[in-house]
Amino acid sequence: KHSYRWLDSSLSIMEQGIREFDTLCLRFKFYSFYDLNPKYDAVRINQIYEQSRWQLLNEEIDCTEEEMLMFAALQLQISLQGIEPQHISENGNFQSGNEDDIDAALSDLQNTLEGANISFQNDITQVPELCDELRFLKPKRYTLKAFKKYWFTCKDLHLYLYKSKEEMIHHGVPAHSINLKGCEATPDVNIGQNKFGIKLEVPSSEGMCEIYIRCDDEHQYAKWMAACRLASKGRSLADSSYNSEVKTILDFLQMQKPTNSPTVDPNSYNIQPEDFVAPRFLRKLKGKLVHKILEAHANVKHLPLIEAKLNYIKAWQSLPEYGVTLFVVRFMGCKKDELLGVAHNRLMKLDINNGDHLKTWRFNNMKVF
Repeated sequence: KHSYRWLDSSLSIMEQGIREFDTLCLRFKFYSFYDLNPKYDAVRINQIYEQSRWQLLNEEIDCTEEEMLMFAALQLQISLQGIEPQHISENGNFQSGNEDDIDAALSDLQNTLEGANISFQNDITQVPELCDELRFLKPKRYTLKAFKKYWFTCKDLHLYLYKSKEEMIHHGVPAHSINLKGCEATPDVNIGQNKFGIKLEVPSSEGMCEIYIRCDDEHQYAKWMAACRLASKGRSLADSSYNSEVKTILDFLQMQKPTNSPTVDPNSYNIQPEDFVAPRFLRKLKGKLVHKILEAHANVKHLPLIEAKLNYIKAWQSLPEYGVTLFVVRFMGCKKDELLGVAHNRLMKLDINNGDHLKTWRFNNMKVF
């Protein structure tokens, strides 16, 4: 029975027209998933995986061709691993043989609350700073401008752009100063073309101002994208999650890298492309699709079942449109409809014609009147 509405939890399902032998689709309505533990949450992980998979296959969320092939490769690995017997240690993924259940539980709790592998600076009074030579572009209407090199520093939730490193050292006035708090940081990446860029939409008096940053390689990109993402949430480079954010971005890129050595014989596994990729990629790639999925699979062939599902979920969460529900609204005093995006941590006003961000309100900055 086809129904695209949420059921009311205060009523029984029969009161809402659901009868015996009808099929119910269970989905998570909100997109904050806390404390996913492979030892206890296999069912929940599988539910989230299925929801993310169908959202991608039904084109409810957009992704690039490279990302789609990565998701297809992970799905193939999950299918292959589903046939194999799985071995999970008593205390999850990282239990040593000398720990008892209580010690392992305490270790898991500490990692959950504090984050794993936190490194502290020798001088805790020093404000962390990121410096690099990057390329910068601020598009202007009716003019063609190329990327220009600047010496970038990121400090205290701000980007400062200097014409040279020497100018920064001698405390010169920055050519540009950008407040990253409340910005939207979107990947502008094409691994095949060695393009590692960041699109920033920064709040200004006129709305959201677009700027582009171009990095030289994936490691530089990961450092700066992690800094921008944290700063957009009001968190500095001193935040304990910075290193894990960099690692997550690098892992995400690694899974998308093309390989030339498929490890699965196409004849040994019946791959129906429509079960692995969204319809628009079926039309675009046609006969090459199965081979490309098998090539991408070489990057994830080592992952066990639960790890493959967790990687799928993590990659889904890294997509720019993840967790955003759209509503057509009309703001007070306005005569035309606009698009409102609701995420777990912010509201966004979007252009209804092209989806561009016009304004962002983060929940942790809102005030109740």
